[in-house]
Amino acid sequence: MAKYIIYADEAWVHRSQPLNRYHNFFGGIFGEEKYIDRLNADLTKIINKYSLPRIEIKWSNLDSRNNDMYKELIICLSNHIISGKIRYRQMFKDRSYHYVGESPGTELDVQFKQYYQFLKLAFGFQYLDQTPENHHIILRLDTHSSQQHKDELERFIIQAPSLLERNDINLTVTYINSSRNICLQVCDILMGAAGYYGNQVYKRRINGARKITEKQKLKRDFCKFTYEVLKRISALDRGTKAFNWFETTGIGSDFANYLKHKLRIWKFISFPYYKNKGWEKDHLNNQGLFVKDDFLIDEATGKPKVFTRS
Repeated sequence: MAKYIIYADEAWVHRSQPLNRYHNFFGGIFGEEKYIDRLNADLTKIINKYSLPRIEIKWSNLDSRNNDMYKELIICLSNHIISGKIRYRQMFKDRSYHYVGESPGTELDVQFKQYYQFLKLAFGFQYLDQTPENHHIILRLDTHSSQQHKDELERFIIQAPSLLERNDINLTVTYINSSRNICLQVCDILMGAAGYYGNQVYKRRINGARKITEKQKLKRDFCKFTYEVLKRISALDRGTKAFNWFETTGIGSDFANYLKHKLRIWKFISFPYYKNKGWEKDHLNNQGLFVKDDFLIDEATGKPKVFTRS
């Protein structure tokens, strides 16, 4: 039986002000267990090489003391991805797509429904080769959720193989504390960098300051570094096609690319929606903050245009 591991976590899920255009990020690392173990070992060697205080490795803790170590961790992951043994997937939502359908429940309900879609579809495991032996996929998720939502997520996830007509795939859900797992921590860095850069947080003046801080500059530069690393990975599968951190990665004509691509980005759009141009870059203020709604108008009705799934 082939055994695979998926480490997955979420970021930028809070609704505190100011709201961010790009939010509800989900990121995951996927590979056969033996290759995930090698990745864990190599990432741990990097941590041990640095004599730094033992604080959790995550985006919010990036500073001048650990900047070099964080970059090495990103490069290490990229080397494993480039080898073809590890894959990375990232999903997010975009507030310029304003959902106008039936109420999906509480914010936490929405978050877990999206998490379910991410885990079920983003890794393309339905395109694994069919063999006489079953595939076993272990999902290792961060443990900071309520027990009710954990139980609900697990109940749905276990049903995923049959919904995808892959009864030869067995799924197991486990929860671990991200403070003790380097793969989850690297996921947090990648999602943190994407959200920070896409939401232009580096432009915001802290407490009315005239200039951005040195830490904002450092994080901005780290984001650019990370983008270039991901861009090089994407080019290995997609050639000269442009890499966009904030658009869904194309699959060409091969659905199996949902699995085969080393790196994939998924902008999750809920239908029906209004297109709110107020969240686009040329409508934001000089600190990258939202100012007001500007819905695309349907000329026939004079009301916001409703987009439905075609």
